[in-house]
Amino acid sequence: MHGIVRTGSLLTLSLSLAYSIICLAPALADYVKPAKDQADGIEKKIADLVAETYPKATVTRDEGKLHFELRVRKEKGSSADQPLFVPQKGGILGDVYLSNGEYTGPNVATLNIDDQQGDHTTLLMAPFSKSQNVHLMARLVFPEDAPKEFRDGFRNIVDTFDVRGNTVTDTAKAAEAPPPPVPRDLTHQSESYAPADKPVPEPPKPPGYDAALKLYNAQKWAAARQAFQKFVTEKTADATIWDEIANCDYHLRQYRKSYSEWSYVSNHSPHNLTLQGQASRNANTLATLMSGACPGNCLKRSSGYWRMHPDGTYWYQIQIGTGPGGWTQEFSEAHVGHILVRAAHMYEDHGPCPICGGTGRVKALKDGDPLPSG
Repeated sequence: MHGIVRTGSLLTLSLSLAYSIICLAPALADYVKPAKDQADGIEKKIADLVAETYPKATVTRDEGKLHFELRVRKEKGSSADQPLFVPQKGGILGDVYLSNGEYTGPNVATLNIDDQQGDHTTLLMAPFSKSQNVHLMARLVFPEDAPKEFRDGFRNIVDTFDVRGNTVTDTAKAAEAPPPPVPRDLTHQSESYAPADKPVPEPPKPPGYDAALKLYNAQKWAAARQAFQKFVTEKTADATIWDEIANCDYHLRQYRKSYSEWSYVSNHSPHNLTLQGQASRNANTLATLMSGACPGNCLKRSSGYWRMHPDGTYWYQIQIGTGPGGWTQEFSEAHVGHILVRAAHMYEDHGPCPICGGTGRVKALKDGDPLPSG
């Protein structure tokens, strides 16, 4: 299995967004000032990121809604009166704006997942401010040649929403609150915790936990999942229990649930760095497998920086060294799906990846599919 981590005898694992949302940002007066001010700052940072990466993109801000686009074409949508706009190669498309309440739209189960549809991918994010009862709606649609630095930068900027917006009281309540039922928007939000002089002991497990753990260790996944669900219902499930729930759902082949649960654990276990790191790797591995991207270490169109030459072809660039002796090595699109290995002062192509056969893509993992192997 790709990216598997084992802790003792317990196993832990180290997209179709059908975008059909047509909406306008509500009036700015509907929002409390802290949320509006923070959203304005985030929109400005994203606008600067777009201008830096796509200098020819059209960037507009109208009634609190940021919109940017470049090389966009119209395709047939789910209905004749709702056309679908997608960016072509070298293009980009996105919107960012505040919206009231928590996101409960049709794509709630697939938030924060790169969903590839043909030659473009959609990322939908909706971090929620519990203290201000608003969420930041962020949509990014990009072709396969979109730079990884831009996509990561977009994610990181959106993820800052409400990190500093909660009051101390709100943050403490958020830390104590049980996770929502899954699949839900787990928002990838960070929470503020005072540094501890010594490790914070885990609270005692709820009554009945030992019996549920016994089923879990016996790998009776369905029975264990049902037993753990009692703690969710009673609002006594901590990050460790949610990690065990995620592992149960993984073995029950409920991969989207598993991804959501591990994403929650990775953002709600600040005092257990081992658990936090493993959950983060598990969620990232599942996201990769569900997107259909090859999990191998081969060259992909999402890798690093691709530069378009005057003839319209794209070349992957690797910086070799720095200073006067530094130089840039390039590989054409013909090398996608191949293994690049550093040898002496340059990289060499060692042939097609044995996992994807040189395509850079594999069959996307879906709920019910056999467990990943390899």
